[in-house]
Amino acid sequence: LIDFINNYKKFTSGHKHDLLICFKLLDVEQINLYKKSLINIAYIEYIDKSPKNDFDLGSYKRISGDYLNRYIFFLNSHSYPISHNWLKKIITNYEDNSILATSSSCESLFRSLKLKKVHKIFSFFLKKIKYKKLFNQFPNPHIRTTGFLIKGSQFFSYMNNKTLQSKEDAWKIESGKNSLTNHFKNLNFKIYVINSD
Repeated sequence: LIDFINNYKKFTSGHKHDLLICFKLLDVEQINLYKKSLINIAYIEYIDKSPKNDFDLGSYKRISGDYLNRYIFFLNSHSYPISHNWLKKIITNYEDNSILATSSSCESLFRSLKLKKVHKIFSFFLKKIKYKKLFNQFPNPHIRTTGFLIKGSQFFSYMNNKTLQSKEDAWKIESGKNSLTNHFKNLNFKIYVINSD
């Protein structure tokens, strides 16, 4: 949050927006401590009341459900602006029925699975079989969910029937066979990646 706020102040967004900051898995005392860093920042406070850790994507799902008619540029807790007009660059390049992301990958978790200890060879092969069903072979192009722009209703419709109980569930949403990218590609959405230039 501190890195984000420092860069948010340093780099102009170039586009009118509402900043929403989501607080998750924090008690009131912890939230109040973080809020001291937000003095002189106009923002919407969103307290995610979910008692479980369903990762950033779980919070994104709830936020999109509350803001169905808004375009949402999701940034995870490790992301922050690095250039002036960062939001203007994103909004200017956005078009209807598309997803615009700030990073992507071709990684396949199926292909990158490695045997680390010989005595775990049986569990390695079981996982390999499981991952072959869940993830495409390399190259497996997909957007990273660290930063992406989508309409709230579109994201919520994709996430509505999904639960996240493990990191593996989050990986499936980001890079699985029915990933966010693949789902919307099948609906003829255009998928774009934009950098700070």
